[in-house]
Amino acid sequence: MSESKQDVIDDIARLIDRPARRVSTGSTEPKTVLTDILDVLARELPKPELAEFIARGGGEGWDSSCDSRLSPSGGGDTVTIQGLRRVRDSVKRILGRH
Repeated sequence: MSESKQDVIDDIARLIDRPARRVSTGSTEPKTVLTDILDVLARELPKPELAEFIARGGGEGWDSSCDSRLSPSGGGDTVTIQGLRRVRDSVKRILGRH
């Protein structure tokens, strides 16, 4: 038996502890499936990883100059000014506001 879109959506809903969204006519997945995932990721990912996710989503690169994860002290949870600029540029690109 093959897996349907609804099966996958139901699995995702269980994984993120959100209500299962219903596939609509024509097997179209609702956008809320994805926004539910983003909401959970925003709370679960460490700040530098979330910033990197946003930057890369808008086509920006990400390297060790963007956060302090690889600094000698371990740096903790800090996003640098370079990283924030890349997040900003990504948001502008995604929203079409160059």
